[in-house]
Amino acid sequence: MNQYVFLLLYVSCLFSFSVSAAPGPEPSFITSDTHVAKPVSIMPGNFHSGLQKVCSATDEPVDCIQLLSPLMTDRTAVDPISILRVGIEATNQKVKEALDKANIIMKDPSTTPEYGEILWTCVKNFEDIIDSDQKAMEAITKHNANHIIEELSADSASVSPCEDELEAANIQSPVRDIVKSIHKTISINLAIAAVQVHF
Repeated sequence: MNQYVFLLLYVSCLFSFSVSAAPGPEPSFITSDTHVAKPVSIMPGNFHSGLQKVCSATDEPVDCIQLLSPLMTDRTAVDPISILRVGIEATNQKVKEALDKANIIMKDPSTTPEYGEILWTCVKNFEDIIDSDQKAMEAITKHNANHIIEELSADSASVSPCEDELEAANIQSPVRDIVKSIHKTISINLAIAAVQVHF
């Protein structure tokens, strides 16, 4: 009888041990950064920081980065002269955009002679900007800082007559937003050239 009781106790202990040792579901762990969005850079970090440094010395650092960064690649140097070249190219792209829009409207049969004449003034002034920018690029190659500033200042003088004549004729400018960007890039380029370009 005692042996029978002992055997029952022994089997009961074994069963209890096996149940307690059975593996349960593996715990799940949530790392602290599971729901943290990682910042995405629009360009390699070293280029972005270099552009930011140059743009911070202008009056419009945010616009500077937004307007110039799309034209930069991983091969673009981040010194002020290289970024000035990018800024001049940014101006040219916006000017060509304005030229295309003005030419389309001028060819439209519904455009009045007065409107067409004003747009012709715009086209000529936009072409002057492209010409001045080409000369500014040549001045960079020749390390002529004064000439760079002269040509970029000519850009500033050429961009205003178009909007002024449209406003005087009480005509809403079809290139108003583009011209705003042109103004900004010219201002940025002048700031870089005047303060940061040294040969």
